Amino acid sequence: MSKTLAGGRFLTGKIEIQPSKSAAHRAVICAALAKGRSEIENIALSDDIRATIGCAEALGLARVSVSGGRAVVDGGREEKPRKAVLDCGESGSTMRFFLPIAPLTAGKAEFTGRGRLMERPMEPLRSLLIEKGVRWENPCTLSGTYCGGTFPISGAVSSQFISGLMFALPLLRERCEIRLTTEPESRGYIEMTRQMQEKFGISSVWRENTISVSGRYVPQKVTVEADWSHAAFYAVAGAIGGRVTMTGLDENSAQGDKEILAILKRMGARVETKDGGITVRGGYLRGTEIDGSQIPDIIPILAVAAAAADGTTRIYGAGRLRMKECDRLAAMAENLFTLGAGVEELQDGLVIHGGRKLTGGRIKTRGDHRIAMAMAVASALTKEEIVIDDGDCVKKSAPAFWEEYESLGGHAV
Repeated sequence: MSKTLAGGRFLTGKIEIQPSKSAAHRAVICAALAKGRSEIENIALSDDIRATIGCAEALGLARVSVSGGRAVVDGGREEKPRKAVLDCGESGSTMRFFLPIAPLTAGKAEFTGRGRLMERPMEPLRSLLIEKGVRWENPCTLSGTYCGGTFPISGAVSSQFISGLMFALPLLRERCEIRLTTEPESRGYIEMTRQMQEKFGISSVWRENTISVSGRYVPQKVTVEADWSHAAFYAVAGAIGGRVTMTGLDENSAQGDKEILAILKRMGARVETKDGGITVRGGYLRGTEIDGSQIPDIIPILAVAAAAADGTTRIYGAGRLRMKECDRLAAMAENLFTLGAGVEELQDGLVIHGGRKLTGGRIKTRGDHRIAMAMAVASALTKEEIVIDDGDCVKKSAPAFWEEYESLGGHAV
């Protein structure tokens, strides 16, 4: 369903940031692999988290009930199905996390998905599992199993492949190590996996290019931390002219997207931490250089900040955004241009000539939640209304986004 947003309305107020989708994926999987009952507090049922819960249940690993932001997971079940169908929705995290787990927990596992999911890169994980003895039938049906040892893999495509192996290898009860053949992208997400596994009894050591994983999953009670990726939308909303106070965030989090504050400070935004909240408000924003290699999820909203800043911003190292739910570089370039911004599209990034007055227009989300939310924030910079073609796509990660947006003074119908 389309959403029509009034232009020129800067967001102001206080908002409690929703639970981290990335942390929730990891908590659900660790709890599913632990024999016994785990409790996960502060969980939000986005479409992606529903997919991860569904896959854990399809593999016979767990039974999960969710009520009032709390999940109870009866995990470590031994109902190994002869064949499991894993519907991953549009969640790349769900699919890549379960690919190494499935051969160890089901006779055959067929992965399905929607949108562009089945087109997203599965190499080099595919070749590694085949080399280890897994049979992989196209498009994505796995059978057979594999043993422990050394698992060499590139970290240049997705950190999710590495996290998936980290989840699976403790099930082998053998000595296992992951050898990274390149520097990993999104290193913070690997660290998030390590920290969540540690809470559930799995220890890991990361020395230079090798990660060794050992231990046995044990049930736990954990609380999902707030989501820095989601907070970035409101941080930018404050930086471009509003004033937004965000609560619940951990500034010591392993989430790489907490870098949003440092980047906005560098651009000239005013950031203050006080009484458990982080307030971001507008300043004189200036263009800057942004390396997107470790923070791909916040590049769309940073492109909006760049459009508001005087001078030129160059975003680079973000080529992976072309392989997300949509080609996010192309989508942001097209939509900002539609509103009147000066944008050049590069193979691995964007050059944005900011400070121009923006007009209204029709926004093409391409079904991508992060494009929709970024362009909703951009409406504060426009003289006329904008129309977002698919407002419902935000449910993939943030089902309450439009309520949050209106609570801060935005107007969407």
